[in-house]
Amino acid sequence: MRTNQSGRAALQNLLKDLENLLQQDQSLISDGAILKNAVIEAALNMEPRLLELLMQSDTIKAHFFTEVAGTLVFDKVKFQDFVSNKAFLPDSYTAFKNRIGLTDRRGDYLSQSRDVVLAWPYKDCVLEGARYAGKVKLIYIDPPYNTGNDGFRYNDRFNHSAWLTFMRNRLEVAKELLSRDGAIFVNLDDGEAHYCKVLMDEVFGRENFVANLIWQKKYAPQNDAKWFSDDHDHILCFARDRLNWFPNGIERNEAATARYKNPDDDPRGPWQSDNALRNEYREYAYFEIVTPSGRSVFPPEGTSWRFNEDEYPKLLEDNRLWFGASGKGVPRIKRFLSEVKGTITPQTLLMHKDVGHNQEAKREVAALGLPTADQTPKPERLLQRIIHIGSNEGDTVLDFFAGSGTTSATAHKMKRKWLAIEQMDYIQDFPFSRFQKVIEGEQGGISEAVEWQGGGSFIYAELAASNSAFADRIEAAPDMAMLQTVHADILATGYLRYDVDLNAFDTDDFAALPLDDAKRVLMDCLDTNHLYVNLGSLGDADFGISDEDAAATRSFYGITA
Repeated sequence: MRTNQSGRAALQNLLKDLENLLQQDQSLISDGAILKNAVIEAALNMEPRLLELLMQSDTIKAHFFTEVAGTLVFDKVKFQDFVSNKAFLPDSYTAFKNRIGLTDRRGDYLSQSRDVVLAWPYKDCVLEGARYAGKVKLIYIDPPYNTGNDGFRYNDRFNHSAWLTFMRNRLEVAKELLSRDGAIFVNLDDGEAHYCKVLMDEVFGRENFVANLIWQKKYAPQNDAKWFSDDHDHILCFARDRLNWFPNGIERNEAATARYKNPDDDPRGPWQSDNALRNEYREYAYFEIVTPSGRSVFPPEGTSWRFNEDEYPKLLEDNRLWFGASGKGVPRIKRFLSEVKGTITPQTLLMHKDVGHNQEAKREVAALGLPTADQTPKPERLLQRIIHIGSNEGDTVLDFFAGSGTTSATAHKMKRKWLAIEQMDYIQDFPFSRFQKVIEGEQGGISEAVEWQGGGSFIYAELAASNSAFADRIEAAPDMAMLQTVHADILATGYLRYDVDLNAFDTDDFAALPLDDAKRVLMDCLDTNHLYVNLGSLGDADFGISDEDAAATRSFYGITA
């Protein structure tokens, strides 16, 4: 008995010592409370400031550090388990969750446990039916970048694995929506672009990777950057089936035409020289060429000419080879402007002078009288380039992170059909208002370039709320009395998680919780699989779906019965 008591005392001392140490680091404190997740993240990252802090206590050092060859090694896994345990920093919120069954036998929250299958019941899953399967020609998305400061009202402090799960579920749906000759473009920064490339290799197949486009998003370097000025974004392009995807060429501009010259006054007009060598050895195309100056030239080792020995005299006679003004150079093939097609092949470098930059995008949005502070819009010229490459007039364009609405606004002006989905509550204030202005004929962005005069229409719809309505009421509750009313309504008509122990839900203890903690408890009790009314419940009188809304829903999903 004495041994157990001394063990408990030692544990309590260890807990207290750790709490006192962590209180010294203000980066781990919020509103006077230690942030467990911040502590765990710092430990997993082996942050020196945390390790130095822990080593100040002999007790902590003895428990979490091991000496190996004269060096102290920090056991971050042991430390994480210790900090994650419910015995460390218990509060009324944690205790109440423990009682009603929202933690597992290890003391972990079920929402964080690996024993629970993560589901993402967000609004963009509305397209998972057959209504648009195989019918979307182009998808462009600009998802949250997982930076913690990119302005999205999503949970943009995902841990890495959660972000990949978040993306994978959506990409798998996107693949089914794409037509056989369709493609998807995903706009990302350096933080997750390379991980997302591997993920998309798995979802779409490596053989369907087309290109990693680099967009120059800034028009000037960021001189206050710590290491490098972050001047670009990645735009990953995958085709549904690369063998069946045929991108449109880019209209030849003045700069492209200016590259054609006529230094030898060829009567066929301006030309540009191309390399006459291929980067592989072919015996039939490896032979000596004597230049007009009398110099002997052979292809370098491992290469050969792009033409064989029989074709060479014909090219020479037709003045198709250029040996330089002196006649001493390695031959190059002349390509005449009059013979090339009217478009050029799209390039992977998207320069801001051609497709716009971040500040241009913000000016476009501000000119419409819409807010820009919490948005990271993209310029319409960038979307114009992507939509032009990947679709034609009348095709369907989808953006399921609609954000500021640039994709759909640009698609509308380019005479495409479009679908825009946004799960955040700013959809009424932002993309909805923008679409209305587009129809009215606003003259920002690409309007002048495409001679946009307005017109068209769109249909706006929201998912019918079930538990999400309770979530809104919980968030808006000003006091405990109102929150208890919401709780009673949830018990009467809402959907609770199956693992909530209602018998252990003591209303007096619940009422004694701080308001914010009580709200968190109720939020955690809601079944997230019932945030919205499922299609199969359309005729259920309990949800109060009007005949008009039911008819619109059936029309959207193509249901005839």
